[in-house]
Amino acid sequence: MKKSSLTLLIVFASLCTLAQTFTCNSFCVKELKITSDKINVTIFLTGSSGLISYPYVKFITDSNNDTIANNGTISTFGQAANTDHTYSLDTKLTSIPPDFKCTVHFKYGTLTGFGTCNLPFPCVSTGITEGNYGANLEIYPNPVQSEINLKADAVLLGSVYNIYNNTGVLVSTGKIDMENTVIKLNHLPAGVYLFSTGANMKQTFKVVKE
Repeated sequence: MKKSSLTLLIVFASLCTLAQTFTCNSFCVKELKITSDKINVTIFLTGSSGLISYPYVKFITDSNNDTIANNGTISTFGQAANTDHTYSLDTKLTSIPPDFKCTVHFKYGTLTGFGTCNLPFPCVSTGITEGNYGANLEIYPNPVQSEINLKADAVLLGSVYNIYNNTGVLVSTGKIDMENTVIKLNHLPAGVYLFSTGANMKQTFKVVKE
């Protein structure tokens, strides 16, 4: 085997191995933009090192689970940690509505095939400590066994909240109607969930279900 071919194989194997160190929580959909008949999706990959191989957005669904963009193809060899990359798909949308929410169906290479993540937009950034978030919201207990308590300032009353599992799938939604709201989670399996609420869903954090 030629030296150049061997080098390429070693590099490809290394990239795929590095890809396996990332999870769906490593990705953040930062921005959607419409240009002509395309929608451009900017995704940030967190981390200090490593990269994923052959990433692409396969399709996008809206909050009604209708497909709004498709025909995504592989356009780059890889994406490095701590970088943005923009992926393009075909769409019939002419603009992004205010407070638009959707799910970006993202795929990337691993050693054994492709990993798949259903990424929410707006992006769900995370923290994991119990306490006050943005000085407007307090959540407890965390970790939780069956229900969580939300203590919200009056400014958040009427706000919608969404809860996503660790693959980005919306598993629960509701409204903060009182300053002290109880949300039952006993129907959900144990795992890590992402709770999002507030203006443009900007207050987001992790909830650990035991």
